[in-house]
Amino acid sequence: MNIAIMYEYGSEAWSTPSSLIAEFESRGHHVQRFHLSEVGISQFMSSDIIWDILLVMDWKGLNFQRLDKQYMREGMWVVSETADCPQNFDKHLALADRYHTLLCPAYDSTENFKALGYDCEFFTHWADTRIYQPSSDIPTIDVVSSRGPGGSQFLDYMSQALGAKFINRNGFMGKDHGRFLASGKIVLQNSRHHEWTRRIPEAMSVNRLVITDKLPEHTNVDSLYIDGEDYVTYEGVDDCISKINYYLSNTAERERIAMNGYTKTIANHTQVQRVDIIIQKYNEWKRY
Repeated sequence: MNIAIMYEYGSEAWSTPSSLIAEFESRGHHVQRFHLSEVGISQFMSSDIIWDILLVMDWKGLNFQRLDKQYMREGMWVVSETADCPQNFDKHLALADRYHTLLCPAYDSTENFKALGYDCEFFTHWADTRIYQPSSDIPTIDVVSSRGPGGSQFLDYMSQALGAKFINRNGFMGKDHGRFLASGKIVLQNSRHHEWTRRIPEAMSVNRLVITDKLPEHTNVDSLYIDGEDYVTYEGVDDCISKINYYLSNTAERERIAMNGYTKTIANHTQVQRVDIIIQKYNEWKRY
């Protein structure tokens, strides 16, 4: 197949678009990236390639009027990953008529799109196993997080409470991020919008215990992982500190849960399964 992927940034050591591009190419598909801008749209529309799929990966809901189904070639499936939902749901909703299918990382937003009559697939965050891999090295840090100082009031407080046990650092590129997560016995996460984030499956895919804030029922997280079996959740500072100390002191239990999370992530939440979903949805659309 010929697949055009349109997104905002240029070259990166890692991104969700580059993850999918590499997986498509590994399966023998031709993929070309276009910048999500007026220039990129012009380049795409002037291409003489017959495209089977146009995948727009848009985390802001950018409003380019010419990116519209009426201008697209007959027989091409036009699909959007509505990233940063639920917080950008309204922006994506305003553009939803331009696409045949929406791929949405948030379950509640997925259900809302469906209720409004759109073909929408729950396309939750995943780990790129080319970047995030288990390490045979013994973890050297008790607790790590990659939000970075100033990125989360909760994590900034935990830095004070845990002291030398906890390192919260950002600015990593590519595989360095995976190696940093693997350097901790525990990866601590705190969501900004009470949402499921990509840092959770990424940390699981390096085979480390994830401890994260308990998310609302509307995220449908219970369909993805089981609390206490695949990862651990906390409610508030005291509960978080208590659970960190418990799992630091109980190595066998910590490693058991980490392995469960790793196994489930590799089986269900990597770039492999996400490309499988895209191809399946394309084939369904084509048959229809």
